Amino acid sequence: MLHIRGTCTIGEDGVKTVEVELFSPISTVFELRSEEPSGHGGRGRAPPAMTYVAAGLGFCFMTQIGRYADIVDRDLDAYRIVQETHFSVGARERGEAPGRADPVETAVFLDADGSESSARDIVEMSEQTCFLHALCRTELDAPTVEITTQ
Repeated sequence: MLHIRGTCTIGEDGVKTVEVELFSPISTVFELRSEEPSGHGGRGRAPPAMTYVAAGLGFCFMTQIGRYADIVDRDLDAYRIVQETHFSVGARERGEAPGRADPVETAVFLDADGSESSARDIVEMSEQTCFLHALCRTELDAPTVEITTQ
């Protein structure tokens, strides 16, 4: 079970500051700044939130590729991904259709000595141990959201 907390504050300029903490397992605290593009409620002075979702998916997966290859002592000269994510914008509270996401499509490229079977093992195990890939393939109960104003 993962224990994650995200705190979002909106500055006087309208830019959101998001602090993300992973408590279990213990991890780093990340701080991100986000704003929607013009035409979608913002002025585009910081990346939109879904850009961070896409980057996080790729970063988590690539981290697991490197970790797994190291654990099983397989040399990787280089590895990279090409990832496609598609998100629609929408909000029921504004009378719009809810936003949705299409499945994430990822192509993995490994530069390594070894067999095709070895490369497949690295990719499959990395996908299985990536927290964010697990989140994407898991049906979730409604999250607990607490909103406080100051």
